[in-house]
Amino acid sequence: MIRVLTFLVLAAPAAAQEFTVDAHIIDRCRAIQEDPMVCVGREADRCTQEHGGGADMMLAACTFAEAEAWDDSLNAAYRELQRLAREREDWDVGYESGALLIGLRDMQRAWITYRDAVCANAVALAKPFGSAAGVAEAECLLEETAQQFIKLNQMRWDYTQ
Repeated sequence: MIRVLTFLVLAAPAAAQEFTVDAHIIDRCRAIQEDPMVCVGREADRCTQEHGGGADMMLAACTFAEAEAWDDSLNAAYRELQRLAREREDWDVGYESGALLIGLRDMQRAWITYRDAVCANAVALAKPFGSAAGVAEAECLLEETAQQFIKLNQMRWDYTQ
C-alpha cells in the first residue's frame, strides 16, 4: 500500500470529500498507448478538475488516488511474475529451488527502498514551499510506481520464454 499517512495529516480538512480515480480508464489507456507512461497522471488531473482544481491538497489527494490504482496493478503484476517463476522452476530442472522467486523478491524489495529514498528526496526539496510537499510525494509515488509496473510487465516475457 502506498504511504498515505503523510497525506492524511496534510489533508484532514478534505477528508469529507471522496477523491477517486477510475482504474479501468487507466487500464484502457495503457492498452492503446505505445508508451504507457503517457497515461500517468491523466486520472489524477481529471479528479482534480472534478473537485475544482488547483489547490495543492486536492491535487495531492487525486494524485495519491491514482498512485494507489497503479500500486494495485503493480501488485497484481508482481503476483503474476511470482506465479510464472514458480511455474518455470517446476518445469525446468536447471533452476536452483526458489532462485527465481528469491531474485524477484529481492529485486522488488530493493525497488521499494529506492522508491522511498527518491520520494523522500522529492519531499525534502518541496518542504520549503509548505503544502507542495504533499503534491511532491504523491507525484513521485505515482511516477515511480507506474514505471515499476511497466518494468514488471515487460519482465513477463523473460519468464515465459
